[in-house]
Amino acid sequence: MKIGDRIKDIEDGDCYFHGTVSKVEDGKVIKYILEGVYWNGEEEDSPEQLNKEISPKWWLIERYED
Repeated sequence: MKIGDRIKDIEDGDCYFHGTVSKVEDGKVIKYILEGVYWNGEEEDSPEQLNKEISPKWWLIERYED
C-alpha cells in the first residue's frame, strides 16, 4: 500500500471503515483519513471520526473500490 490508496479496514465482511491512506511504514498502513463506516452492510450517517486521520482499527486492510 502507498499514500493515496483507498482502503477498507475490515472487521468482518459486513462491517468496515474506508478511507485514504495518509501514512505508511515498511509497506504497512499506519494512518488513514476516514471517509465512511459500514455496520452490518449499512453506512453510518455521521461517524465521530469522519474526515480525521485515524489508525487502523480492525484485522484486515485491503484496497477499496466504490
